[in-house]
Amino acid sequence: MQFSIPLARHEAKLGAKSATHELADPNPILNAVADEGWRLVDASVVYLPGASASLNAIADLGSASSARGTVVGYYTFSRDGQMRTAGH
Repeated sequence: MQFSIPLARHEAKLGAKSATHELADPNPILNAVADEGWRLVDASVVYLPGASASLNAIADLGSASSARGTVVGYYTFSRDGQMRTAGH
């Protein structure tokens, strides 16, 4: 089984030197999957760039620009009936 979880969103306004970050904790989801008898085989993280734009076209702000993106975790599990927690 394979699935992905958005881990963080990032937006930076370079001209204004500001950035926003939203973070997510994947551990509760990964632990719940493992509790059902799945074994984590592989995990990777990638940055997916979003739209970026020059703010010069919107207003005369010098060299201001913005960029956004999302960090996504990809997880691969294999079935392992031996790993199910007690009571399941």
